[in-house]
Amino acid sequence: HHSHGLSPDAISFTSAFKACGLLGDLEQGRQIHEEVRHSLPKLLLPGRDVILATALVGMYARCGSMDKAEETFCELLPRPNVVSWNVLIAGYAQQEQDCEALMCFEQMQREAISPDEFTFVSILKVCGNIKSLELGESIHDEVRKDGSLKRNCFVGTSLVDMYAKCGVLGKAQEVFDKLPDRDVVSWNALISGYSQQGCNTEAINCFLRMQDENVAPNEVTFVCILNACGSMR
Repeated sequence: HHSHGLSPDAISFTSAFKACGLLGDLEQGRQIHEEVRHSLPKLLLPGRDVILATALVGMYARCGSMDKAEETFCELLPRPNVVSWNVLIAGYAQQEQDCEALMCFEQMQREAISPDEFTFVSILKVCGNIKSLELGESIHDEVRKDGSLKRNCFVGTSLVDMYAKCGVLGKAQEVFDKLPDRDVVSWNALISGYSQQGCNTEAINCFLRMQDENVAPNEVTFVCILNACGSMR
């Protein structure tokens, strides 16, 4: 928050940018950005309103317009906080622009901003994409130390997914077995890992165990299991 608190206009535009991002409506988001620039330019002074600026960056990032997200980030956020960095890093990770996500992560650390659970989830996704087991393991050490694993089920699932994509299925299974809450996304990360590595019996055993634990499968689960069954013929 800036020192004066959020004005009604800032709250309205922040909500509008978030809505456009959720809907993936880049054109509408651009129009609202133009409207703010012309009618209330003071709201978009660099460093003036971190929440509004972060919502604007987030809108561009969610709509896949990463050039515009980065340009807005650099222009409006001279001292970005962890939430602002997370929005940019998550955008790059979603677009599989892995080098850019890692460069942001390094820059954030150089500026002495501590990553949080949301940062770790994005960077673990990147580690899986580029098969960077070393960085993935170092993040595993960090989340073990700071308690993120116990607080946030997404972090545990992201670790399972990272180890599975790196082909280290024993470690993926070990992390999975320690998760306090296992939802369909966690099961899918493990099942798809086994399926992609050709460990079809293990994938099917996981699927059976998932049903024993009364977790309902979804489309992703069925695709992995059909692949596993098809490969066993």
